[in-house]
Amino acid sequence: MVTPNGVSLYVTNSQSDVYPISTVSNKAGPPIFFGFNGNEPLDSAGALSVTPSGGTIYVATSNAIGDPGAILPIATATNTVGAPITVSSDPISVVVGPHGKTAYALDQISTS
Repeated sequence: MVTPNGVSLYVTNSQSDVYPISTVSNKAGPPIFFGFNGNEPLDSAGALSVTPSGGTIYVATSNAIGDPGAILPIATATNTVGAPITVSSDPISVVVGPHGKTAYALDQISTS
């Protein structure tokens, strides 16, 4: 996911990390470990989405089947992870609305 100003690119390794990459220097910064949702480790990163302002990247993350997944906000100014937003067990995609006030998550597994 490229920030709107084109200065940074964020990618996942499908594990527990997000990597910021400077498009100016073409160098990766230190990985952003997203770790845990409550007591459960988040074990897989899915899609990324960025707010129109470029201030926040949202990452769809999942746990073991049946455990809640989360959408994680990452502040692009500091590359720090905010509080997880608990969602269904296996979110695979997240999209931020055009005003940057709402994010929508798509779940891969139905729990009903």
